Amino acid sequence: MINVIVADDHEIFREGLVKMLPESGEVNIIFEAENGQEVVDYLQGDNILPDLIILDITMPKLNGIEASQWILNNHPNIKILLLTMHNSGSIIEMAVSVGVHGFVAKDACHDQLLDAIKEVCSDKSDGFIYKSNSTPYKDSLLENKFSSKYVQGIVQLTQKERAIIRLICKEYTTKEIADELKISPYTVETHRKNIMTKTGCKNVAGLVNFAHDSGIVS
Repeated sequence: MINVIVADDHEIFREGLVKMLPESGEVNIIFEAENGQEVVDYLQGDNILPDLIILDITMPKLNGIEASQWILNNHPNIKILLLTMHNSGSIIEMAVSVGVHGFVAKDACHDQLLDAIKEVCSDKSDGFIYKSNSTPYKDSLLENKFSSKYVQGIVQLTQKERAIIRLICKEYTTKEIADELKISPYTVETHRKNIMTKTGCKNVAGLVNFAHDSGIVS
């Protein structure tokens, strides 16, 4: 059973999730909130910690991004799914750069949300989960500068791949990356090839630009 907190300032939508998710038999709602501050207050109390928190991005007092940053700093083992009607490239980019574990657009169906919850909480999951029935809007800086393939490249990168990108940007060699991440040099090279394919970058210089533009490194 996956213990979940749901935070959304739209009461009807939040109540729908609170009612729907437990019907799967795999989710237990332990708390519901109408803003990020209520989530933070709950986590600071002597309460059961959730496995995952679903946060709307646009909320009063403390929005989903701000709440995510606090949660990841203070409870790094809790998974976070951002839920929003604003399915834009810049929002996706922001979600990835903050370090949350998934992004679900509100045009997604209930089954997609449930799948995202299970995927994020799976021991085998090390990537950023993205669920939507439409492509990101093309009105963002990210979409204006790059193709939708670029956006999907960010979304599809695993945590390990993002870690390797950060080390590449620090000019680490393949061996140094292998030593740092405790993996073999061969595995590092495999990851590098996958990174280049996903991002569409042709060389290290392009990858460094990608990392800065996407917020993977600051």
